[in-house]
Amino acid sequence: MLASLISERYAKALLRAAQAENALDAVGEQARGLELALRAAGGAERFLADPVAMAADKLAVIEGAFEGGMHPLFKAFLKAVLHQKRERFLPRILGNFGTLLDEAEGRVEAKLGTARNLPAEERAMLEGALSKRLGRQVTLKPYSDKALLGGAVLRIGDTVYDASLRGRLSRLGRLLSEGPPPRAARATAVPSAAKKKAAAKAAAGKAAKPAAGAKKAQPSKKKSAVLK
Repeated sequence: MLASLISERYAKALLRAAQAENALDAVGEQARGLELALRAAGGAERFLADPVAMAADKLAVIEGAFEGGMHPLFKAFLKAVLHQKRERFLPRILGNFGTLLDEAEGRVEAKLGTARNLPAEERAMLEGALSKRLGRQVTLKPYSDKALLGGAVLRIGDTVYDASLRGRLSRLGRLLSEGPPPRAARATAVPSAAKKKAAAKAAAGKAAKPAAGAKKAQPSKKKSAVLK
């Protein structure tokens, strides 16, 4: 949690400073280059986190990686990071800065995992299709993972689309372990009290009403035999 908060705070500060000086392109390019170099070099992060090494020595090593020299703003930012002893968070800071820069410039990063290496032609085709679908410039970062068996796994931000064979087999395994769904019991319709009352009233009214076409009973004109 602490590393995430620190990384986001420093990344946002660098973005604001680069925007203020209209140096997003230059700073962004050097930040991406340094991030890749730090992650590729196995001992770089250990060197940065070494409490014995001086901040000036660390900055000299980083600056030596840039043949044409560092942008003044980027160099000042790295000095501040080293002075505040936050250098162990530097790879993460640079990664967050890259994400913020992509968002600010309307780009989005997508990670695509496949069981085999993705050819450059297929990568370009997928980047174009995703960019058209999302309405933003998509930068695709492919990686290979033989454990996927087949298909692909696409991650865009926090959303994951798993179309790998491993994912399909995993979902099938969960369905089989759960067993068939129980049969739904037939629901018996139970009329409410209000419906019962209305039906009884309607039946009573129907019984009291004379049938259509029926003649009213006329009183008999014959005198009773008793009165004669």
